[in-house]
Amino acid sequence: MAPLAIGARRLAATLLGTLAVLGAGPAAAADAVAAACPDCNVLLITVDTLRADHLPCYGYGRATAPHLCGTASAGVLYERAYSAAPATVGALRAMLSGQVISNVEPDQVDAHYAGAGYLASDLAARGFVTAAFTDHAALGGMRPNATGRQPKRTEFAKGFASFANFAPG
Repeated sequence: MAPLAIGARRLAATLLGTLAVLGAGPAAAADAVAAACPDCNVLLITVDTLRADHLPCYGYGRATAPHLCGTASAGVLYERAYSAAPATVGALRAMLSGQVISNVEPDQVDAHYAGAGYLASDLAARGFVTAAFTDHAALGGMRPNATGRQPKRTEFAKGFASFANFAPG
C-alpha cells in the first residue's frame, strides 16, 4: 500500500473520529470521510469491555490481540477515548448517532433516538456498502424491555445493508 493511501485513510479515520467526538453528527462525519478519501474503506471495530492496558498496541507485553493491533497499526489508533454512557447500548447509540442524551428522561430515550440519523445510513447514502456483525444479544434487533418480558426493537440495524447477530437465541 502506498504511503499516500495510508495517509488518506488515516486522515479519513481521524476526521470521522474527531467529528463524532465533537458531536457534529453522522452526516458531517460521512461527508468528511467521503470527501477526504472517496475510495477508502471505513472499518469501525467496537469491543465491549475490552481493556486497553491488555493490548500490545497500547504497550502490553503479551501478544493478546495481534490481529486487532495489526489492523490498528494500518489505521488510526486513538490514545484517549471516553464513553458517553456506562453501558453498551447507550454508548453505541451515542457513538453511531453523534448524540449524547444526558438530559433525556429514561423513559424518553427510545423516542429520542427513533428519529436520529445514524452513521451507517449516512455512509450508505454516500455510496458506502455497510455491514454489521455482532454477538451481543442487546444489539441484534430485539432486546428485553425493563421488565425483561417483552422484546423491544432496537435501532442498531438501521442503515446497514447487512446486519447479523451471532448471539445465542
